[in-house]
Amino acid sequence: MKKDFLFSLFIFLSIGLFAQNYASKTQFTLNGKIAAKNTKVIYLQYLDNKDKNVKVSCAVTNGTFAFSGHVKDLTQATLFGTTNSGSEKNHNSIVLFLEPTVMQIVLTENKFDKARVTGSKTQIENEQFKKSVLAAFPAIDSLENLFAVISNKLSKAFTELPCPCPPPMFTTVFGTISIFDFSIAVVNLFITS
Repeated sequence: MKKDFLFSLFIFLSIGLFAQNYASKTQFTLNGKIAAKNTKVIYLQYLDNKDKNVKVSCAVTNGTFAFSGHVKDLTQATLFGTTNSGSEKNHNSIVLFLEPTVMQIVLTENKFDKARVTGSKTQIENEQFKKSVLAAFPAIDSLENLFAVISNKLSKAFTELPCPCPPPMFTTVFGTISIFDFSIAVVNLFITS
């Protein structure tokens, strides 16, 4: 009888410890601060650890708010707030990554895209990636401008040739094409890839 009781107690405690351990491995906390006059409620929408779409809200109190829940692992979420005007144009939103950890976010009304998120390694890596991609845009723009200049000069050069003959042509699987058009297509392919 005593062995049955101890065995039952052992099983009960094991199940309790397993459940607690599982919950701690899936739980996230998002603590936030917001500088806002009109944003009264913040919403968080994400898929939880059971693949259920969750949308929760939190009232902003003295410029702070907090969310907690459970996610399987890395989960993309949307955080948004509405102002008291109720207009669609006044919504603030940001897409961020939730992880089973404690995270912090600092927001400014109407500038959620400039949020500072700490505690989420993936969110930090995502922000660094976005900065590196944005840094490449000026180089891409300058290459496109260079291509436009070269294309215009080649076009002008071909039309001003003293020779009345057309530019050299060759046949492809797509039909007959001038070398000029082919070279522009190749250059364009490399620039847009």
